[in-house]
Amino acid sequence: MRVRVLIFVFLPLLIALRARAQFADKKYYLIDSLALNEVLPEDRVELDSLIKNYHNAKHDTSKILALYHLSHILDKSWIKYNNLLLNTTHSYLTGKTNNTLDKKFLNRYYGAALYGLNGYYAELGMEDSCLKYLQLCIPVFTKADYKKGLAETNTSLGVYYNRIGKLEESLKHYQKGLVLSEAIGNKKGIARAYSAIGLVYRDLDQYAKALDNCKKALAIWTELDKTDKMSETWNFIGTIYKWSKDTVNAEKAYQKSLELALQQNNLYNISSAKLNLGIIFQDKKQYEKAIKNYEESLEGFRTAENLSGETFALNSLAISYNLANQPQKGLIYAIQSHELCKKIGYSENLINSSHTLYDTYRRLGKYKEAFEMQQYYYQVKDSVLNVENQKKALTTQLEFENEKRLLEIKKAQENKNIIAAAEKKKQLIITISIIICFLITIVFTLFLFNRFKLIKKQKEIIEEQNHTVIEKNK
Repeated sequence: MRVRVLIFVFLPLLIALRARAQFADKKYYLIDSLALNEVLPEDRVELDSLIKNYHNAKHDTSKILALYHLSHILDKSWIKYNNLLLNTTHSYLTGKTNNTLDKKFLNRYYGAALYGLNGYYAELGMEDSCLKYLQLCIPVFTKADYKKGLAETNTSLGVYYNRIGKLEESLKHYQKGLVLSEAIGNKKGIARAYSAIGLVYRDLDQYAKALDNCKKALAIWTELDKTDKMSETWNFIGTIYKWSKDTVNAEKAYQKSLELALQQNNLYNISSAKLNLGIIFQDKKQYEKAIKNYEESLEGFRTAENLSGETFALNSLAISYNLANQPQKGLIYAIQSHELCKKIGYSENLINSSHTLYDTYRRLGKYKEAFEMQQYYYQVKDSVLNVENQKKALTTQLEFENEKRLLEIKKAQENKNIIAAAEKKKQLIITISIIICFLITIVFTLFLFNRFKLIKKQKEIIEEQNHTVIEKNK
């Protein structure tokens, strides 16, 4: 069974305290409760500046902008500032606080705070709350006419539907995000959408299309010099190669991802790359190397408080110990993975961990436990069979839509050709008409000139005759 190590494809790495997401008025203290020793030195100057700006701001606009940036600079206390931004903008919009701020401006940052809560709840695995806040973002960003926010929200909705196995809905939102990002020239949004669409094609076993989309994303991240995103995308590319049985290129891609992640000490990307490299070593039956990578990956995911990654690392450790004929050690990790999967409720992780725990019990000769876990495994697996059916239906739909899109492109081109031909014909008629008019003008001019010469000659003859008559009369 495939180990899908990238469930959190686009989730922000937001590690925070427990959320307080209600709109009720609360007291927040901007710096008093912040553990300053946890702030990176390079961020400290910016942090001090933002805090100063907030307290000294003479206009509400400056306060809101300071809060927005505070909610993005900190790893541990960002949720406090996000909620303060949420309450402040909500209070202004509902008229509870007097202000003269533009409604579009307020809705933009109110939407940003709602979007932040989606990321927070995603980290906690609270899917219902993720959906709730993403759905709230749509009308708010629409009022603000903020297309970038709408694009990011649609992409995140795609991530949400992907996590719960609704691939058709997922792809629809990814494509909306791509169209909106392209409309405003948002290269980051375009790259994120390409990566997401690529991973849906990967899930559908359409590896050529998956690689094409992810390589488009990689090209954009490289152009923008976004090392963390380049690392993440190389990891995606590695999984596509791995699923398509191209182990050599998969390992190269994972190594590239790890190299870039180490440059920035990006804990999540380092852990993901090591986890995937562990799978490569495991397939080569190099179990010591596999276990070493899994253990380092597990430590990283735990430090980053990423529960999904932790379940994968635990499950992978159990599998490697089983394959290395050490099922007693494998049991420790299999049980931990299974319990954590049940806690966070991700169905695919639960299927993988259930199968691993069943296999571990079987290897240890605990047949009663193995039988019970096998039954549980089939029960969970049956509950997500509809996802595979969706894949088949969606594959057919995608093929139809691709053909339809090609026909539309062809028709549009034919219309352009018709318009171009008509324009060319029109220009030809105009040119010919000008030439004819010019020739007529020349002919008429020559006629007038000859006529003028004839009249002049006749006049001279008459004058000469008159002169002769006068002379005779004299």
